[in-house]
Amino acid sequence: MKQIQVDNLSNKSKSEETNATLPNKERLKNPAIFNELGLINSLQKTKLETKLFLGVLENEKRVYFNVKFTRSDILCTTSVDFANLLKNLDSFNFDQTGGRAKSFKGQFPTRRKGNSNFSKITIAYLMAFKFICDYKTVGYVNEFPSKELVLDLMSLVMPEVEGRNEDSSFYGVTPRNLVKAWNFPLIKDYDLYKKCFNSLVQMELKDIKNSTNQDLHKHIAS
Repeated sequence: MKQIQVDNLSNKSKSEETNATLPNKERLKNPAIFNELGLINSLQKTKLETKLFLGVLENEKRVYFNVKFTRSDILCTTSVDFANLLKNLDSFNFDQTGGRAKSFKGQFPTRRKGNSNFSKITIAYLMAFKFICDYKTVGYVNEFPSKELVLDLMSLVMPEVEGRNEDSSFYGVTPRNLVKAWNFPLIKDYDLYKKCFNSLVQMELKDIKNSTNQDLHKHIAS
């Protein structure tokens, strides 16, 4: 299986922030004000809670991946046990209703244009991030999340940035403004972070494949 490179994710993070999370520049009255207010709004926040809708299980239970970002930690939780999700992944209905449904806690979800691109790889990425945040190994500096880890995860879970309502407390709050305002530390060994993240993703993909094969054998045996 082709190895998934976290540096590709980092490059994707930059392009996604430009093309997906950032508002259309034509809608911005003044880009300088957008960046200035965005940094001010980011400084005023002590936490950021996101909700990512992944799809629906066969029993019609909706599956969410929730992330709570603070200045000192990242907490990842799921609405269902991902171990149970893996066992039922073949019957899992990935969200295909118009793009990834992302929201801040208490707000309506924002959808990207086009179809959702969720897949088993998405699940593997999220599980790898959750493992890193749970155990605070690579990606953390002195038990604080690193700038690189925060940017990578935010690129997957943050909704489109508010760029129209200057009175909104979320106006201009981009991943990069948050990282700058919250002063996350730079990772000491980025190559080690990439290597460990890639290994985790590969392990999760292997577990997904094994779970799928076990379910198939049970189905044939019955």
